[in-house]
Amino acid sequence: MPQLSIKTLSDFKKALSTEGTKLETLALANNVKSGRLRIGMIRFVNIYNTVGVYLKENPEDEGRGSFLDWGKANEWVFDNDIATNIKYGYSYRIIQP
Repeated sequence: MPQLSIKTLSDFKKALSTEGTKLETLALANNVKSGRLRIGMIRFVNIYNTVGVYLKENPEDEGRGSFLDWGKANEWVFDNDIATNIKYGYSYRIIQP
């Protein structure tokens, strides 16, 4: 599978709008220890919209899932398949089907 080349927030949004896309958590938000989210967790995009995405660990789970806001373009740094939000400190690896 070819490596993703995500360089902008627009590329990130497009990648996450692809059915079957998942995100692996590489870093939690600043000052967050753990809880229901953890490093290494892989969640799939459940609902995609203009302000963000809802992520679920299991397709069978009830509800929408946790919400990831797109934020502003200057809050993000992209390195191919890695997306890091520098404002809050969290980071994800994009896994496409």
